Amino acid sequence: MIAEGRKPPKERQWIETPSGHYPFSVRQRKAVLLELVGGWDEAEVLYRENLEAARAAGDRRLELEALNRLVQFFQNRGEYKKMGPLLEQASAISAGLGDRALLAEAMMGQGILAWRLGRCPEAMGKYQEALAVFEGLGDRPSISRLLNNIGVLHENQAQYAEAMECYRRKLAGDEQSGNLAGQGSANINMGICLMHQGDLDSSRRHYLRALEIERHRGDIRRIAIIISNLGVVHRERGEFGEAGRLWHEAAGIYRRLGDQRGLSINLNNLGNLRESMGDPDGALDFYRKAAEIGEALGDAKQLGIYYANMATTLFRRGDYRAAGERFEQATGLLTRVNAQRYLMETLGRRAEMAAETGRPSEAVELIDRAMEIAGRIGRQDRLEEFARLRDGFQSAAGGDPERPD
Repeated sequence: MIAEGRKPPKERQWIETPSGHYPFSVRQRKAVLLELVGGWDEAEVLYRENLEAARAAGDRRLELEALNRLVQFFQNRGEYKKMGPLLEQASAISAGLGDRALLAEAMMGQGILAWRLGRCPEAMGKYQEALAVFEGLGDRPSISRLLNNIGVLHENQAQYAEAMECYRRKLAGDEQSGNLAGQGSANINMGICLMHQGDLDSSRRHYLRALEIERHRGDIRRIAIIISNLGVVHRERGEFGEAGRLWHEAAGIYRRLGDQRGLSINLNNLGNLRESMGDPDGALDFYRKAAEIGEALGDAKQLGIYYANMATTLFRRGDYRAAGERFEQATGLLTRVNAQRYLMETLGRRAEMAAETGRPSEAVELIDRAMEIAGRIGRQDRLEEFARLRDGFQSAAGGDPERPD
């Protein structure tokens, strides 16, 4: 990362290793290009070869650069568990070099890993520490990335106003500096945030602007993300045919790219679609496939969502025991990552199942928890719906006792 106000580091075209000359920069540029077009396996080989070459050359700064590239690679691919050991190595080298910018970069990577593994307070602490350093250095590209990550963290906790403020600040900075990649990610995240708040038209406008940017840049992975998100907008509008077309298109891209997290999200979306079309068996099949990937990646938030969807389908089929187990798992995961919106909906569904299976007092307790979250995140529509459900649950809880004949 090049900080403003600093002399840019000289690019290392070749390095000296015990085996001879090694084309470090050429291989790194090739790996970046391969990653962009979906050549993940070959890119990983090149990144690892660069890391070994930097170590063989005894160049600690170059080794750190290679480590950070590999960390970013696994983040992009959704293989979060592989980031941890690499981040520990990067932090140790940064501390040894005593470079504030490098230490802050390591903090940001640790924050991303903590967020992906559901440790939200730890993630925010790392982000804020790194942001303070980069603001002191005037490193605008790094400030932009951190504002994006802090916004995502706020959004996942249904703190939408705070998230939008981060995204707006990021977008303004990226437009000023001409950072197209930053503008694309800002528009994507603003689209997601607005969609969560029910503003589908504004959400779609931001997605289409992001799609225009990413087609210009040629970033296939981001194009798949936007296509998938547009599918969600169409589903929310009840346009199931168009939603399905977009999700199948996105899933195909993710398979070609080898992006497991993106693929799992689209499999889950296709499960939602099957559910809406009255095909619970098809829905469960998609949810299970998505959950298998989520389990392998250790993605707590997405796994919680997949389990909640599986539980809902099982509940509607009358398989209450299996549904209860999945609901418990989903509630635990979503609570751990503080995914308020998804936790709210899961509690609401659990309340409905409790009422249907003759446990009205438990249903009232669960719906009260869902209502508390709905009020806190400003979802008046859900608050009113939960209140109506609660009235029915409470009437059942306070009714006359029944005796067997």
